[in-house]
Amino acid sequence: METHITVIGAGFCGTSLVRALAQAADAQVRITLVGVADTFGSGIAYGAARPEHLLNVRAKDLGIDAQAPGAFADTLHLGESGRLEFLPRLAYGDYLRSELDAAVTGAQASVMRLSQEAVAVERARSGFRVFLANGDAFHSDRVVLAVGALQPQALAGIGPRLSVHARYIGWPWQGDALSRLGPDDDVLIVGTGLTMVDVALTLYARGHRGRMLAISRRGLAPQAHLRQPGAPLELPPHLQRALKDADLRGLLRGVRQLSAVVDDWRRVVDALRPHLQPLWQRLALPQRARFLRHLRPYWEVARHRVAPGAAEQLANLQQSGQLKIVAARLLRARWVPDGVEAVIRPRAAADARTQHFDA
Repeated sequence: METHITVIGAGFCGTSLVRALAQAADAQVRITLVGVADTFGSGIAYGAARPEHLLNVRAKDLGIDAQAPGAFADTLHLGESGRLEFLPRLAYGDYLRSELDAAVTGAQASVMRLSQEAVAVERARSGFRVFLANGDAFHSDRVVLAVGALQPQALAGIGPRLSVHARYIGWPWQGDALSRLGPDDDVLIVGTGLTMVDVALTLYARGHRGRMLAISRRGLAPQAHLRQPGAPLELPPHLQRALKDADLRGLLRGVRQLSAVVDDWRRVVDALRPHLQPLWQRLALPQRARFLRHLRPYWEVARHRVAPGAAEQLANLQQSGQLKIVAARLLRARWVPDGVEAVIRPRAAADARTQHFDA
């Protein structure tokens, strides 16, 4: 009896899952991968990127299969120096699609790639009913949601006219959204993480001359990778014990102590990586909540670092004064006849300030 498995979302997770299923399943399995056409097989991260958007991981450490790190570099036939580089994200998207193509070609199972948006899934008497944006629907015995990052809702405090205006870009990955901005526009960027880096570098690559103000509650921007990777570090027994016992206080204390004595703190962060998923599974819900509330922003800027080249460009923009990264909160913003009026309160400041932007 045939089993139909549907994977919704054709980014990295959906593509890698379908690849694995196609390699393992027999002729009694039918697989459908559903995803939007523009980024099918690569997802937004690797399909909606631009040439200036670099991978945040060295080529030598990347591959679709966790058991074969470096397969990405092998596919590109990179030499020793090339394997240490941070390549364009678009190149990784091409790699993912080629891996999917190869798996589908050699599969015993039937694999269908459906370039459509899935809008709903309902339980049926046996299995599920999947509904598509074009009005079609089909039955599936199993459904996997691999939808990745979803488009965010409008920020709190955004006025009704601004929320629907072309100068409010709530999703910079939608088409060529940043082309709405003029080269001399003053731009407010809400958020100082990896998306901010992408936006700032894209505007710079397009010859943007206007000022950019990026704000977040803590004003933390991603740290940079070193040009050359540090030597692997073995965690000392007390840190391994804290990880095993899910002791967040002991872990934080041990990380601080070790970071103070090694030649580079990045080695400590990288050494923790293999232990993080088991640690998260051992944490109780209150511990997870405390981590998300207090530690997550600091961990993310240290763990999810940017390529050295991207960091240098960002630093140049800051040194020139074109880009400022500030700890502040956006209280409200509205569209006025000559642009955006934003009310911003800097961190630790009692009073808010009203500032004008073009977008």
